[in-house]
Amino acid sequence: MVQVAGGDGLGAGPFPMTKDAEGTWSVTTPPAVSGFHYYWFVLDGVPVNDPSSETFFGYGKETSGVEVPESGADYYAITDVPHGEVREKRYLSRITGEWRRALVYTPPGYDANPKVRYPVLILQHGSGEDETGWTRQGRAQFILDNLIASGKARPMIGRSSLEASRCARRVLRIGWNGARVANMAPRPQRSCSAAVPLMSVAICVAIANASPRGRLE
Repeated sequence: MVQVAGGDGLGAGPFPMTKDAEGTWSVTTPPAVSGFHYYWFVLDGVPVNDPSSETFFGYGKETSGVEVPESGADYYAITDVPHGEVREKRYLSRITGEWRRALVYTPPGYDANPKVRYPVLILQHGSGEDETGWTRQGRAQFILDNLIASGKARPMIGRSSLEASRCARRVLRIGWNGARVANMAPRPQRSCSAAVPLMSVAICVAIANASPRGRLE
């Protein structure tokens, strides 16, 4: 038996696939919720990725993904506006004592203005995802580019890391306490031109089973 399964936004699967006379497998699903969805095949009870799809880290492993466009929406599209950059930073965690990877968004004009200090947005990925979720699946860099270009947001630094997720969960439990946040959040200002006051730090959380980008937009 061959089936397609995935996240809740694709419907109440798994959905059985059928094979035609030419050997092509196909499936028809109910209308899916717009946004990004993980999916996989189930071959005789064994889940496998689609070899024709890119994989994205979700459900705690590399998983196939499909994008269902949102009608009339372009806030997460690549548009003709100034673009920032996503930079990969390796750092030694103060919390775990291990080397970690952070993906850091810097706004347009960042390198040309080294004395400018920017507010920081800590991006918390969803359960089972990792630090790549906000930029690969969620397109956070393009959302921020568009918001900044339209004047709806100040230029800012965005940071996503596995450690940030631990910090965000603790902040949600204990509330906003400046000293505690200072001890938990790995500070981008060590290598980026970030604003030091903690009132310039915000955390954006992706809700489980929801597309990350909706929480940022």
